[in-house]
Amino acid sequence: QFLAYDALSSRLRPQVAVLCAEEAPSLAASAAAATVCGGVAASVATLATYPLDVVRTRLVLQLGPGLRYRNYLGTVEDILRTEGPSAFYRGLSPTLLGVLPYGALSFGSFEVLKGQLLRHHGVSTMREVPSEHLLAAGGLSGAFAQIMVYPLHIVRRRMQAPALTEQIFSALDSDRSGDLSRSEVRPLAERLGVREEVLWREMDADKSGRVNFKEFRQYVSMRDTFRKIRQTEGVTGGLFKGASITWVKGSFTVG
Repeated sequence: QFLAYDALSSRLRPQVAVLCAEEAPSLAASAAAATVCGGVAASVATLATYPLDVVRTRLVLQLGPGLRYRNYLGTVEDILRTEGPSAFYRGLSPTLLGVLPYGALSFGSFEVLKGQLLRHHGVSTMREVPSEHLLAAGGLSGAFAQIMVYPLHIVRRRMQAPALTEQIFSALDSDRSGDLSRSEVRPLAERLGVREEVLWREMDADKSGRVNFKEFRQYVSMRDTFRKIRQTEGVTGGLFKGASITWVKGSFTVG
């Protein structure tokens, strides 16, 4: 990501300076260039590493005693054989919609904070700014970006589960009845980090007390996932669930 950012930034900044008719671009122009470069760089990095995330998700979401995937290499071979190469990029759209604004916001806000630090200390180069101040600026920009795109992270995590729909349904159906009881859904709720009663209410659409495979196949689109989470769990308890931990993580990761 940083390699792509540096490559794009080195090419874009001189062009921005020319457009601004200045030897060096202004703070606003630099921030705009950093925002564009950050978003593109984050997208490039995601495209390169997303298949690894899919493999990791398959390994983590396995339920039941019989493990289909046992290691990374075996998982890759199984996905290629049974689903084809396109399976490695399933669910990519919500991920890109999350990382693109994250990269843009984190790099753009960091550029703005760097400009403010230069002005505050009355210096002309970043080398003259105390390292602890740069560390704090990086942490704040990372935390800000994490919070702004956190709902997309929640949606992406929920949407990755249907990639294993049939396997998960079979693993949960312990009595082999062809449908699920509420107790059989409990392990999935724990894996997804959702309250059991909330997940059950979403699945048991016909209020029959049992969930068949058709009802089980939910979260079919990003828009539908947003709607379901907001309606059943709310904004704070659903779309921003666990955001405080992510905020701290984002601060240390970027800072």
